Amino acid sequence: GSGWGALLSHPIGSGQSLVGALCVAYLPTHTPPTDAQRLLAMAAVYVLQLTTQISTQSAHARARDLSLRLSGRLAAINAQIEEAVLLLTAAGTLEEINSAAARMFGYRSEEVTGLQFDDVLIGDARLTRDIHACLTAARDAAERTFDAESNLLRRSGEAFPASVRARALPEGGCLLT
Repeated sequence: GSGWGALLSHPIGSGQSLVGALCVAYLPTHTPPTDAQRLLAMAAVYVLQLTTQISTQSAHARARDLSLRLSGRLAAINAQIEEAVLLLTAAGTLEEINSAAARMFGYRSEEVTGLQFDDVLIGDARLTRDIHACLTAARDAAERTFDAESNLLRRSGEAFPASVRARALPEGGCLLT
């Protein structure tokens, strides 16, 4: 036999301290190979795999850090917006509402997330029709915006006038403001 037991590469650590290890092991019953060219060629393949793995893990770590940073910034901006913002999924359920919408309707975000929009946005039939048309446009990947004036109801049952804009999102769902 050639004497090879294993040739292995693996990234070790994370973040800025991510390094790699290249291990070469021989079977104790065989002598190590003496063909340097073959050894270097095999080691080069594993070093290439290792650098690819390290590069990929580093890119994922940078993307994750950027995503967390942007999510934090977006949350801070969202908390300062005084206009109600509601995000609907393609199925018409509330995916997210900002703090202004929560105050306007008298709900906490976690109480209404996952509910159908018409269980929370209680208004006239035209508004419901427009939001359904917006969801249909989003499913068809059409960029459409619907504007409606309606009296909506707060959780307490109090009616208030509202101007609602429903915008179809390219990835599906609608943004209501």
